[in-house]
Amino acid sequence: MQASIETLSDGSEYVGCALFLTVRKLGTRAPADDDNESGHLDFDTSAGSDEDGKIVARYSLTGLPSLTGRISADQSFKLLQNGAFRAVLLPALKSLGGLPSLFLNLLSSGYRLATAEDDGSWTEDSKPGPQIYDAISVIGPPGTGEKLDGILEIMFGNRRSRPAIRLCNVPDRRGWFEVYSDSYVLIWGRLVRGEAVSVVYLVSLPSAGDTDQQKSCTFAILPEKLASLDAIWDTFRELPHTVVANKNEESHLIDFVIHLNPNIISGTQHLNQGTKRQKTGRTKVASHQVAVPSWIEESRLVRAHLATVSNGRPGESSTRPRILQRARRQALRLNKTLPFAFPFNEQSESSQSASWDDNGKTTALAYQLFPGTSVKFKRCNDTVTGASPFSFVARNNCLKDVDSNEDMGLENPAVEALRCAFLDRPSVCENDENEIELDSDGDVENEDEAKEDIVIPCPRLIVLGTGCAKPSPSRGSSGYGILLPSGDQERPSSLVLSCIIECGEGTLTGLSRHLPPICCRSPGHSTSLDAHLSHVCFLWISHSHLDHYGDVCELVERIAHAKRRSGQRSDGDGRLVVIAPSKVLKMIDLMRQGTNHGGPMKRSYLGVTHREFQSSPFARDIRSSVCNFELRYPGQSTHYRPFTTLCNVEVEHCRDAHAVILEMEVPSSRPNCSLERLTVCFSGDTRPSDNLVGHCRRCTGRISLLIHEATFLHDGHGKSEAKKKNHSTTIEALDIARRIDAGACLLTHFSQRYQHVNYADVSRDTSYAFPWGFGRGWPGAAP
Repeated sequence: MQASIETLSDGSEYVGCALFLTVRKLGTRAPADDDNESGHLDFDTSAGSDEDGKIVARYSLTGLPSLTGRISADQSFKLLQNGAFRAVLLPALKSLGGLPSLFLNLLSSGYRLATAEDDGSWTEDSKPGPQIYDAISVIGPPGTGEKLDGILEIMFGNRRSRPAIRLCNVPDRRGWFEVYSDSYVLIWGRLVRGEAVSVVYLVSLPSAGDTDQQKSCTFAILPEKLASLDAIWDTFRELPHTVVANKNEESHLIDFVIHLNPNIISGTQHLNQGTKRQKTGRTKVASHQVAVPSWIEESRLVRAHLATVSNGRPGESSTRPRILQRARRQALRLNKTLPFAFPFNEQSESSQSASWDDNGKTTALAYQLFPGTSVKFKRCNDTVTGASPFSFVARNNCLKDVDSNEDMGLENPAVEALRCAFLDRPSVCENDENEIELDSDGDVENEDEAKEDIVIPCPRLIVLGTGCAKPSPSRGSSGYGILLPSGDQERPSSLVLSCIIECGEGTLTGLSRHLPPICCRSPGHSTSLDAHLSHVCFLWISHSHLDHYGDVCELVERIAHAKRRSGQRSDGDGRLVVIAPSKVLKMIDLMRQGTNHGGPMKRSYLGVTHREFQSSPFARDIRSSVCNFELRYPGQSTHYRPFTTLCNVEVEHCRDAHAVILEMEVPSSRPNCSLERLTVCFSGDTRPSDNLVGHCRRCTGRISLLIHEATFLHDGHGKSEAKKKNHSTTIEALDIARRIDAGACLLTHFSQRYQHVNYADVSRDTSYAFPWGFGRGWPGAAP
């Protein structure tokens, strides 16, 4: 057997850590890797295969972030391969955002469904018995069971088809508790209390390596900074008897410890990363100094340390791609080709150096875990001086760049159409080449008047994802942001994110990569992203399919955090408004329970369904908070109210599916200090809707921009699938734009079966007088 720890995410770009323990059955004995006598770990670039043997068991060690599915597709990591996925360990309740996506994938991957014989849970006082290996086990702190039951109820209701899940709440009592066991691993958990309740896990593998020189391999997983360092390490003052019994007197009791995003001590050491290569074709692995109690080092309890370090070196923004590398590389190439259409302004939180109390503490060298790498356990004797218990292996074949000969969908006709649609418009602001311009209606007088010093930027639409439910390496789930002009003393004129439409998995990551940077000198804003999120008025979600709301819980939490840091009251009119189906609102409430530092939850957002927002007298205050939302007029001390009308329109897709028509009045880009009207319509997922057409025709002004789904091409198969699944084809979407006399049309929400959708695929049968284009290649999406 060969065991390895595979890193998909290190916590960078607002995505939680994603580490997996994989056990493979080797057909032949792997070659020994004991030629490294330097005492350093090696990054093996010659061995990049992820298929070294048949996978017989796989376990999630750090919970599941909401973006797990797309990260897995990006790294060609087949999470559920061979039906071997067995358990999810949750270090904290916040690390279960990806469970809904996992449950849906379990149903489509042939995992066993729940039956009447499944008891569904373990009691805290009972020791887990024989495992049912085709039922997934979920282990976490107290409250995990309630959240898990709630997720299953919201997602599946009374439907018979739901995955078989076994859960275990780690009990709130002193000592280690055996939470899981099977033929390959034995896992203990122990609670630690701090800002929030978290769990330290201890994992023992009876035969982890490629030889039998050692009885077992044992490692620990330390949660992120939710408790004091001393409280976490004190859990190791006593260890389970099985761990002690399986080690000889000369062995370390714990082979290595994984630190999840620890505080990095000042004076971080970095080993050579590619500037000097050894004869074996390996490069050194980066390392950092982390704080550990002195008694840990003196007792020889731990042999080695590993750590995830989000966003690169301490005090610096990330300069090395961490996650979604294919999408990032592709976005950079598109930005280089058409910068006006494909903005890429990567911004992320930097790792923080720690100031620490050295009383009773020392430092340990922790080797850094990078996404796209695996840590293979080596079975070597402790008596070998300087030998490391594992080696790093790059999954090179999983991170190939986009083939330079691959058609990017940017043939000459497409480029010219984009230029025509988004550059050669009379109201384009030449000083800003970031996002799609939202064309404004209305005549402007005094055009010959001299321009003022303050240039008012045009409103922009930023497209974060245009894919469907199936995760794709380069085309994300639905997500759109509207940026409107604003200003203050620090930035007299800029664009700020004012509302978000849809938030599929990865929306927060897409915003951090593609929002234009703005000044964030305010002490409440640690990043430019926080400055943007503090201005968000509302979040609108069309329907309750996961590819449209998968990131909603993380996004609501982040926006609430940004508003609090900016000084806005959590119980005032500045609260975020979430307009979504009741199913989505229930999911937000469920996932946020118990996350407010262990205290009572303060409702920092206002949730309302589409129908309630439209007509309920009880939602009058919420409607007023949207219509009375204010931004400062660029270059002036006055304010304006951009959102005049928000209309939810029922469409034909699934229960509670809606489209939205948003009428706005925004500052004119011309120097007359007036407001111009613009109207944006977003269709959501739908068949061609007469109801939507009627509402658009009754709007005060012309629809400036129609964003319409175009899941399928308008061929025989596409038309059949569109009718069957209540979607639209490309031609049907453009016909809706023609019927409502839209100023421009943006096609989006393409099936992942189409690697590229070319203009010729759409325009060969018809032509349209208005500008139109694909959303499929815009920021964060695939061409």
